[in-house]
Amino acid sequence: MGAGSFGLALAVTVEKNGHDVTVWSFQEKEKLAILEERENKERLPGVKIPKNINITSDLSEIRDSEFVVTSVPSSAVRNVVRNLKKHIKPDAVVVNVSKGFEKESLKSLSQVIAEELTNEIVVVCGPSHAEELARAVPTSVVAASANRKTAEKVAALLQNEALKVFVSDDVKGLEVGGTFKNVVAIATGLCAKLGGDNLLAILLARGLCEIGKLGVAMGAKPQTFAGLSGLGDLIATCISEHSRNVKFGKLIGCKVPVDEALKQVNMVVEGYENTYLAKRLMEEYNLDLPVMNCVYGILYESKKIDSILETLQSSRASEDCWF
Repeated sequence: MGAGSFGLALAVTVEKNGHDVTVWSFQEKEKLAILEERENKERLPGVKIPKNINITSDLSEIRDSEFVVTSVPSSAVRNVVRNLKKHIKPDAVVVNVSKGFEKESLKSLSQVIAEELTNEIVVVCGPSHAEELARAVPTSVVAASANRKTAEKVAALLQNEALKVFVSDDVKGLEVGGTFKNVVAIATGLCAKLGGDNLLAILLARGLCEIGKLGVAMGAKPQTFAGLSGLGDLIATCISEHSRNVKFGKLIGCKVPVDEALKQVNMVVEGYENTYLAKRLMEEYNLDLPVMNCVYGILYESKKIDSILETLQSSRASEDCWF
């Protein structure tokens, strides 16, 4: 479900594993372009989509699927899975790779899916840029579910020589880590002209602490944040040339207005909405998370860019408050 960069990268990966794959696009224009070019030149340029992969905009074509993968913007997840109800098999496994929480309810995406469908749900997260995954660059991710056997089924579906899939039962930990690393990635972009590697190290250490504190407050396991879906995903997102969130942060750091920066990135910048969510969850759980709060101030309250540097160098932000 979703013909963006990561959805297509997963489709290519699973097809190489010998499975029949259908990719659903909600845009007829996008579907036709991929069918004609066998490539999404805007979202995943240079990666050819095998002819064995069916491209459709008809939801009913998922009716025989054993696994249904949701890879759409977080804001679209509820509507997409709601529309799946009359087509999905009762025993099909829903695999969610979308990142984020529902803005209105503050519910995680697995909670949103569970409210709409009775199917078993597995969350997959980890350092896995679509541009590399699609080209079989060595990658590792984590599949998490309340039912370990179901997570193992998804691991077997995805895993091959290039992609290693580990299994966990900490669904909440994966969702928090996969969502709020995007806020730290925006902060990385904001800091690009303010410092060097030393400042980046401060930001990553501080950012991981804040993500962990939020996750533990929400019921996640602290050790999850030291693993692939916490520290691993954070590093990959913050140092990568592929990161849309870092690019967005750099544009903001160059005084480009928020709306214009979002347009220039030309892809969904999940970190922008994630920053709003972080602020609301800080209030909900009565947490002091200075870095994420600062990013919120810059994006939503027009605070000075330099305030991120002041925050990172303040004693309030550099105290030892490991989760």
